Amino acid sequence: MFSTATILGGGNTPCGLTWQSFRLGDLFEKVSARFLGKGDKFKATSKSITDTHNIPLVYCKKGNNGIMYWGKKGDFETYNNIISIIYNGVIATGLTYAHRDEVGILAESYFIKFKNGNPNFLCNLFIKTAIEKVLYTKYSRDNLATWANKVENELIFLPTNQHGKIDFHFMRTLINALMKQTIQGVVQYSSAKIQATKEIISQETPVQKDSLF
Repeated sequence: MFSTATILGGGNTPCGLTWQSFRLGDLFEKVSARFLGKGDKFKATSKSITDTHNIPLVYCKKGNNGIMYWGKKGDFETYNNIISIIYNGVIATGLTYAHRDEVGILAESYFIKFKNGNPNFLCNLFIKTAIEKVLYTKYSRDNLATWANKVENELIFLPTNQHGKIDFHFMRTLINALMKQTIQGVVQYSSAKIQATKEIISQETPVQKDSLF
């Protein structure tokens, strides 16, 4: 089994895959992610999810899919199954996230989507890794990862099929297998911890309390 970190370097892999470089601007387009509410958009958000503020918003955050704030439904332009890129942040510039559920943009980031069709979430997980591999090491607060004339011209490597087309089937298969492998590993780890705890408990000598009678 190969991890995405192992196989995203381009060329051919030991399993016989063919890889090609693709210009991001040929595959993707930047889409609108406007604030639709009234007043200051930052004041219209919450730092935690509530009954009213339940739309996740991407900001310049490392981890948690870039989500730092929550907005009201209807206040922000939102998408499902979309990729976001953080263009400005102390440690977050160039980070790329794949979002399955409804999400919006607060600031310092933007959404991109495929021009022709929309691959499923598993494919976007694969592709976001390929994009981030290129962007995160190159861009910074001194060299923002903006789309026009910069990120749109970057090249990423993706697997291709015998017809020279992007192999979405391979992406889905690989990510699905890696997710199952991760889940299996968590289950095995949890089982090992439970067993170790049971063994420790079984080795404990019960403390006899003095009788009060």
